[in-house]
Amino acid sequence: MNFYETISILRQDTSNQGVKSLTDEFKNILTNMGAVVLKYENWGLLQLAYPIKRNKRGHYVALYVQATPEAMAELERNYKIKENVIRFMTLRVKKIDSGPSIMMQSKIGSQDVSPEKTPIVEKATAPVETNKVKTEE
Repeated sequence: MNFYETISILRQDTSNQGVKSLTDEFKNILTNMGAVVLKYENWGLLQLAYPIKRNKRGHYVALYVQATPEAMAELERNYKIKENVIRFMTLRVKKIDSGPSIMMQSKIGSQDVSPEKTPIVEKATAPVETNKVKTEE
C-alpha cells in the first residue's frame, strides 16, 4: 500500500455540516476499500486564485491516506460524481508527516498573536568592523 495526499475543493455554498458529511463519506469509501486514513485536515473557506465554475471561494479539505491504487481510483471516481467537488488533486508521496501541514501551521500561527506564543526569530548578523583612523598627537 502506498501513501497518498489528496486535496479537494468543495463549493463555497456548502455548509460546514455538508463539508463534514462529504468528508465522512469519502473516508468511508476509503475504509471500505481497505485503506487507512492517517490524517484529515479542513483548511476552511479560502479564496481561489481564479473563478472555478462560478465559485470565487472554496472549502479546502486534505486527506492523508495509506491505500492501494484501486482505492484511490474509486475515491477519484466519487470526486467526479459529486457536484459539490469543484477540483481535486491526488499525489503519491513517500511518507506522511505526523504533524500539521504547512497550511495548518500558517492558520495556527495567524490566530496566535500573544507574545508568549509567538516564536522568537533572531537574525544572524556579522560584527560590524569600523575603520578608525589614528591621529598622531
